[in-house]
Amino acid sequence: LTGASNAAKDEFGERRLLDLLTSHWHLTLTELLAGIRASVGTFVAAEGLSDDCTMLALRRSMPPGPRPALAQMPS
Repeated sequence: LTGASNAAKDEFGERRLLDLLTSHWHLTLTELLAGIRASVGTFVAAEGLSDDCTMLALRRSMPPGPRPALAQMPS
């Protein structure tokens, strides 16, 4: 997914994916995956995906309180 390329051979990249996840964390997982798929489709436009696109989304329950930024979460 992050390796999807547009006509200029730019990759979608991890940064775009993290930006999407950070700004759309409140959506249901179904909505989130649909949004990611649409964003990648818009990014690659006429180039299309050169490989399959399989996504899996999991939501981790967090205790009440401030939520860490995605970039700060342990992998």
